[in-house]
Amino acid sequence: MTDRKMGITYKEFKEAVDTIDVSDKIKRYFIDLICKAALTSLTEKERQEYRDHYFAVTYDDIIESAREEGLEEGMEKGKAEGIRQVAKSLLSQGVSLESISKATGLSQNEISKLS
Repeated sequence: MTDRKMGITYKEFKEAVDTIDVSDKIKRYFIDLICKAALTSLTEKERQEYRDHYFAVTYDDIIESAREEGLEEGMEKGKAEGIRQVAKSLLSQGVSLESISKATGLSQNEISKLS
């Protein structure tokens, strides 16, 4: 896809944006915004190329976002379970609820339910 006003292809524009030191998410938004602004001057073939790219990027973004969210959620659950196991172990060793609460960040009520 070539923007007639800018005189560069989509590929050239994307390569230029890729050199900017910002997050990939911001780069994708920037590219998307520029492409949408340029859509009015595109031929039907160029519009189809844009649509193909847009849907591929959107699909990739959805997959990447879901993967990141799943990893974060899994790590949080693992971390929380580890903290509960430590609290349970300390409780079985006779450490006070107050001390365990300070060490783990769990409430004394949560700790007392672990036994």
